Amino acid sequence: NCTSCPQGSLLQVQGFVSNPHVNGRIAKVLSRDSLEKLYRMKLLDGTDFIVKFSQTLFAPRVRGLDLRSASSDLTPDSEQACEYLDSSGREHQFKISLPPRFGKAPAGLQDRWPLLMYLPGEDGRSFYDYGDEEVLSNSPGLEFAFQGFVVVSPMVDWRTDSEATWLKELIDHFFVANWLDRDRIYLTGYSAGGMGTWMLASCAEHIFTAIAPVSSYHREEQQDRFVEMIERTPVCIVHSTADGTHPLSAEETLWRRLAIQNLWMIAFLCEEPCCGGIRRSAYCRSDCLYKWLLSHTSERVHDRLYDP
Repeated sequence: NCTSCPQGSLLQVQGFVSNPHVNGRIAKVLSRDSLEKLYRMKLLDGTDFIVKFSQTLFAPRVRGLDLRSASSDLTPDSEQACEYLDSSGREHQFKISLPPRFGKAPAGLQDRWPLLMYLPGEDGRSFYDYGDEEVLSNSPGLEFAFQGFVVVSPMVDWRTDSEATWLKELIDHFFVANWLDRDRIYLTGYSAGGMGTWMLASCAEHIFTAIAPVSSYHREEQQDRFVEMIERTPVCIVHSTADGTHPLSAEETLWRRLAIQNLWMIAFLCEEPCCGGIRRSAYCRSDCLYKWLLSHTSERVHDRLYDP
């Protein structure tokens, strides 16, 4: 319903009969006149236009989820698929999981939840997808995450270098959610998703409270940017000394450089022989990674940076 779209909303225009060339395009709500029932809109190319509430349909950029309300149509206890429309009009998919107690805060108390964005590896598996029910049923780590986080798992194509753009847009879009704890927005990913964690954090360092790249890798030409842009973001690195795909030696220079600048960088090393084992070690077998993430809030990091 377009009458509920606040100023600043980005929407896809549909069914505008008197000005059909704007249909299918992305427009921003500049202002609204509830008395006259009018919107003033602006296309991405700068074109302004005015529409009546009753004349035009708008497709929300996130389909399948009302971000503004804790009374979501989604059902807690499972990963569910949603679609996201980026600013260029491209559609993307992501999965979201809500904790069992989501939307059930006692009367008078706010329902605030930390958000964990998980970037998958080359296999494209979402956060809770291990292809093995035994892993899910015997995992203190996943159980802790399941109870305590809203988890967003974008479906990412790592063959392109432009994924960080729409991922940043997606996480920005969650800021309208009244259930979001804006001081606790975390980012993690493994393998290619670990590389994506470095990339996304370096171009959205003001958004993420803390990050955790797992079995990650990077290109040498990216080091300067990562060190500069992530120096104030707490980082927990999880890697294996036996990782033959992403050797430890190729990552140590970045870690050493970052450790000089970053007060909160730590690294956990294990001896898992494969990426799948490292993933289970980081996310499933223990809740340590999640507790480390939750130990950091944006407010606390800011205080430690600027406390004389």
